[in-house]
Amino acid sequence: MKKEWHEYLQAETKKAFEDINNSPLTNLLFICMKNYNGKFGTIKKNDVLNNNLIINDLDDHIHYTYVTIDDLLLAGWIID
Repeated sequence: MKKEWHEYLQAETKKAFEDINNSPLTNLLFICMKNYNGKFGTIKKNDVLNNNLIINDLDDHIHYTYVTIDDLLLAGWIID
């Protein structure tokens, strides 16, 4: 069975990213993210605004790039 976040958490992440200027994320430079595999990362608000979905893994310092918000969600990332 594939491990994933509850649909509500995925929907809230998608909603916040799609309307980032009208969400609680408005005043942030970086957005904290978490993955169901236990990893944590950050994404720059400006990158989200420019549809450059690049998450910086805080443990491994690896950058994960996604084409769409749905790809990011399928990879297990949500707003922390």
